Amino acid sequence: MRVIVVGAGLTGLNCAASLVRAGVPVDVFEKEPKLTTTGPIVLHTSALRVLQDNEICGDIDMVTNKIRSIHFLKASDGKPFSELNVDVDPIKMDGGSRQLHKFGTEYRASKREYLAGKVLKELPEGTVHFGREVVDVVDKQGHMLKVVFKDGTEEEADV
Repeated sequence: MRVIVVGAGLTGLNCAASLVRAGVPVDVFEKEPKLTTTGPIVLHTSALRVLQDNEICGDIDMVTNKIRSIHFLKASDGKPFSELNVDVDPIKMDGGSRQLHKFGTEYRASKREYLAGKVLKELPEGTVHFGREVVDVVDKQGHMLKVVFKDGTEEEADV
């Protein structure tokens, strides 16, 4: 079985890392010439679990910052109009935090490029192909997929 992942953002790279750990051959195709994932990212519980399950980032406390509250600003003037306390520290919990804690919700922030770079380093060399823009994916009678690139080349995969 061969899998093709389109896009080398944090999600695509983590998908590839999970497949590699399961022993599934995978290729990642990214249209940009290099890793360009930039800016901050807010990670919810499920994303944190993926990073921890892939054992890529080590101690999650060392690569992310815990978010204690989220402030909502008016688009019209940028002034705050609401705040959501997402601190799940059992000692400081109010009603909303108890609800978040009950469902195991936690929010953390990090830099996309830092996390994506860590995942990229864990993938076998040759897994990620930069500068390959996908323009179409064609189902070949339900047996294979044909991935068509902007330069006219094609690749086949099962998934």
